[in-house]
Amino acid sequence: MSASVTLENLSVEFPIAGVNRRLLAGLKKSVGGVISMNSGAGGASTKVTALKSVNLQLRSGDRVGLVGHNGAGKSTLLKVVAGVYPASSGRVTTTGAIASILRSGLGLEQDKTGYENIFIAGLIHGCPRREMRKKLDDIIGFSELGDYMHLPLRTYSSGMRTRLAFAVATSIRPQILIMDEGIGAGDQRFASKAMARMKDLIDSVEILLVASHSHNVLQRYCNKGILMWEGEVAAFGPLAEIEQAYEEKVSGLADSLTSR
Repeated sequence: MSASVTLENLSVEFPIAGVNRRLLAGLKKSVGGVISMNSGAGGASTKVTALKSVNLQLRSGDRVGLVGHNGAGKSTLLKVVAGVYPASSGRVTTTGAIASILRSGLGLEQDKTGYENIFIAGLIHGCPRREMRKKLDDIIGFSELGDYMHLPLRTYSSGMRTRLAFAVATSIRPQILIMDEGIGAGDQRFASKAMARMKDLIDSVEILLVASHSHNVLQRYCNKGILMWEGEVAAFGPLAEIEQAYEEKVSGLADSLTSR
């Protein structure tokens, strides 16, 4: 069965407790999405609407780059499709195995060893324990972590954690790949090896969804684009058109600010 991703009237909201109006201006600069305050019987409440009424259909062959400023909703959209965040309203429907490579390394447990985290990450990616056993030699060899695999993750440097997460995610051959382009993969020597592995993985998937600020990355891997703006899908279409629409949006915003 061909892979697909369907989002129907999808919204994601995060409530924020204990925030007063004095701090609201600062939050608008540091937190993505649209921030609103409501007063009701239970008192004032603050929430961030990270995604608002998103409708989207991706099919086999779509290699889609998410374009937009920081806080536009790109990472939230990735995490909802990957199953990391639940929808506040609306529906996410996917067909096909999914693997995600995200900056946060969500799912890894600090007090578990590297070995144990391989199986934990495998389950998160929908790969059963018996399948992960077959991948152990490849994952350990590629990550170059050696005896550290016997130690808890809290003893790892951030680069070592990234290597482990990257090695596990790229050992799985999904139909749908969710990727944050800013993940990185360690030092320069290791990054070169990781780049070749990543290209092989990307070439094999049916659907790619990647968030990136890099024109070169988008041009290399994507045939379509999504322009995210304040938590909404402002445009979806051929990559060249989406990049142009983003430039025009940014230019228009800059003009409006300078004219005040």
